[in-house]
Amino acid sequence: MGRKNILFLHVSIGAGHIRAAEAIEKAIKVKHPDWNTLSLDPSAQKFPRVKKLIEHSYLKTNRYIPRVYDLFYDNEFIYQLSKRFVRLFQKVNLNKFMKTIDSFKPDVIVCTHAFPCGMGSILKERRDIKIVAVPTDLTVHRYWVQKNVDCFAVATEKSKEFLIKRGVPKDNIKVTGLPIDPIFYQNKNKKTLSKKLVLDNTPVILIMGGGFGFGPIEKVVKALDDTDLKFQMVVVTGLNRKLNNKLERTRFKKTVKILGYIKNVDEYMQIAYLLITKPSGSTIYEAASKGLPMILVKGIAGSEWENKDFLEGLVFAPKNDKELIRMFKNSLTNPENLRPLRKQLRIFVKPDATNNIVKILEEI
Repeated sequence: MGRKNILFLHVSIGAGHIRAAEAIEKAIKVKHPDWNTLSLDPSAQKFPRVKKLIEHSYLKTNRYIPRVYDLFYDNEFIYQLSKRFVRLFQKVNLNKFMKTIDSFKPDVIVCTHAFPCGMGSILKERRDIKIVAVPTDLTVHRYWVQKNVDCFAVATEKSKEFLIKRGVPKDNIKVTGLPIDPIFYQNKNKKTLSKKLVLDNTPVILIMGGGFGFGPIEKVVKALDDTDLKFQMVVVTGLNRKLNNKLERTRFKKTVKILGYIKNVDEYMQIAYLLITKPSGSTIYEAASKGLPMILVKGIAGSEWENKDFLEGLVFAPKNDKELIRMFKNSLTNPENLRPLRKQLRIFVKPDATNNIVKILEEI
């Protein structure tokens, strides 16, 4: 096995696609330090204004009219109507990106988002190159179905079934699990972490909304603050400065630590008693690796809310605000009910997912 050049293509809308690429890249550096890797968002590089417009539309649609996003996300008519335009944009984007590709000379392109996966499919017709698709949710959608992909590395058997039904050869699909940074599988001393993170001795409730601070974070924090139970909250707002500033100006009864975008999520998950978050595939997998019980709130429309279906009985998914508070209080006052749940969450995770994908890259 000689040296390889691995190009990671993602879209920087949401942090999960980037984190998956980073996790695989990190594992490559450990096992194959002589391999060359490069991780890029091709749209951001060549079409920054278009990328910014798409990102703005994506955020606004999800925040204010999520049902419209759901319609576009999982509608066969919309898919058929838009696929020619999407293909055209992929071709134009690829043509602008060819200098970078020819300069790096990748042996394999790993796509952690469906859009560059389509670019890879087109590129395969022009260059002798291998394409590996790595969806970052527990399910896949129809935009992932691209010809010329050498291997799909998916998180679940259901995703494999979805792709087979849409014509992908079963030999081209591997159920690897979802790639996350190996640091999440490390156990750290909670007392040491508590001192490091400047937290008190009450249960830590971790509240997250992904890279963009999506979901009803403010509403959840205020609702929990009104309860009569003893706990502290750590709220991660990501890149949502507006939310961060608003929470910073709010007076709370309880101890509330407000953070922006952080890189030590693993440490806060290690010390947390309970996580309240939107159901991002990466976040779910990271929390499950820590055996961290979760209450899932709807954040981003489309594939994310479907993630909860793969965790039936392993997570709490309240239908309304009252049910959320009831589930929260029950979790806090009955810790014995969470012990078997913590064990089951760890069993759900494939801890070798990232290395499974590196193995595919070795063999392909």
